Amino acid sequence: MITQQHDAELKTLTQQQKEELVQNQDEIIARTKAAIEQIILTQLQEERKKWKQEIQEEEALRPAREAARTATARVTALEKQLRAH
Repeated sequence: MITQQHDAELKTLTQQQKEELVQNQDEIIARTKAAIEQIILTQLQEERKKWKQEIQEEEALRPAREAARTATARVTALEKQLRAH
C-alpha cells in the first residue's frame, strides 16, 4: 500500500516536472523568437539607414554630374564647330 502511494506520488511529481519542462521550453522558444525578431528588425533598420544615406549621397552628386554632362556636351559642340570651320 505504501509502495502504491509512493508510486502515485512519483507519477504525480514526474507529470508536474514534465509540465514545468514544457512550460519552460515554451518560454525559452518565445524569448528566442522575440530576440531573433529584434535582431532582424535592427538589421533591417540599419540597412534602410544605409540605403537612405547612399541615396542622399547620390542626390547630392546629381547636380555635379549634370553640370559635367552639360559641359561635356558644350565642349563637344564647340569642337564640332571648330572642325567645321
